[in-house]
Amino acid sequence: MTKKKILITISHYNKRKKNDLKSLIKSIQNQSCDLLIVINDDNCVLERNDTFYNTKTLIRPNTGMNIGAWNASFLKNRNYDFYLFLQDECQVLDSTFIDKYIYEL
Repeated sequence: MTKKKILITISHYNKRKKNDLKSLIKSIQNQSCDLLIVINDDNCVLERNDTFYNTKTLIRPNTGMNIGAWNASFLKNRNYDFYLFLQDECQVLDSTFIDKYIYEL
């Protein structure tokens, strides 16, 4: 069976504290998937790539809030089999969550 490519996108508003975001990143970094953080920034005019907490990051204008961030991620990363879109306030409490989620899809 071919291994499926999974992208988890976390949306984050730049003015929010980073504690929840860091915690969520730590909880999913060891999963067998790719991770992208999309940061919505009121002061950003053009999208740019960066890293945060050793994670690939897209910084973009704050348009469309979470859905705008997730849409930007999807449009730039169409080569995945599965997508999981999270907000930085989410918590992964069960390490098997991603596998179970993909199975349900």
